[in-house]
Formats: sequence, structure tokens, C-alpha cells
Amino acid sequence: MDLVSFENSLDDHNTTYTTVDALVQKIQSIPNHQALKLDMELTLYVCKVVEEVIGKKSKTSTVDKGTIVLSVFQAIFPRLSDEDTAYIKNQIQYFWSNKMIKRRGLLIKYGIFAFNLLKKKFG
Repeated sequence: MDLVSFENSLDDHNTTYTTVDALVQKIQSIPNHQALKLDMELTLYVCKVVEEVIGKKSKTSTVDKGTIVLSVFQAIFPRLSDEDTAYIKNQIQYFWSNKMIKRRGLLIKYGIFAFNLLKKKFG
């Protein structure tokens, strides 16, 4: 089955839900994560991770990064009210308009990869 890779909408769907699941697990590993429901730092973290994973969308992609961020919050906090959802949307818009959500450069990504590789080998 690994001989044929996912394409187009199937790839978008797989990427979206894999990202959501991974983020939910990561955030739920934080002690007392329920207290961070409307924390700006958590929203910014989720936005940055989604930006790194999803990156630039292709012309056929239907992935909406804001929807992914909201999906993560709804999975972690199932009782989000409409006011909470609107607040999170406003946070996302604020981060986006102030250019706080950025992708890391290729050099930094390779540096992190090399550092982790050396750390595993010698650590």
C-alpha cells in the first residue's frame, strides 16, 4: 500500500487530521491543560505548528489553517461556547495581521535536524 501515495483531497484530509491528532495529544500531555483554554500563547503555538505542517497550500488544496486550529481547540475543549470560538478566531486574526505566525527557514530546519541527530548519536 505504500507504493501509491495520497494525492489532492485525500492528502489534504490525511494531513489535516494527522496534524489535529498530533497536536491534541501534545497539548493534552501538558499538566492542567484545561486551564489554558483561552490562553494566547497556546493559540499562537497551535497556529505556528499548523503553519509549519501545512505550509503553502497547492492550487488544488482545500485546507483552511484557521479551521484546523479551531478543530484542535474543539477536540481539546469539547464544551467551547460560541463566544470562546469567536475569541479564538479573533486571536488567530490578530496573530495573522501582526505577522506573528511565520514558517521557519530551511536553514533553521536543517540545523534543528542536525542537532537532534547529533544529540541522539552522542547523548
